[in-house]
Amino acid sequence: MCSITLIHKVILLEKLEEQLRDETKNLRSELRERNLLLLEREERDHDIFVLFTENEYRRKVYFMRPMLDAEQQGILGCYHLGAERQ
Repeated sequence: MCSITLIHKVILLEKLEEQLRDETKNLRSELRERNLLLLEREERDHDIFVLFTENEYRRKVYFMRPMLDAEQQGILGCYHLGAERQ
């Protein structure tokens, strides 16, 4: 990878990191506004389990890791990030 490309990727990642931080902050605020409270989060080999309350009702959800990984790669792939270095 040439030096200009490397610098470009660092700057791009810093900007993405800032946007992700802002979006996470906004989403956490929305969780509070909707009275959603995350009680437990367990990251396992094949899924991520989340226990939460919604308006005083306990609920649980499972996010399949392969689906999350594919979604993440789709996002990173747009910017040619996360690929193995050659």
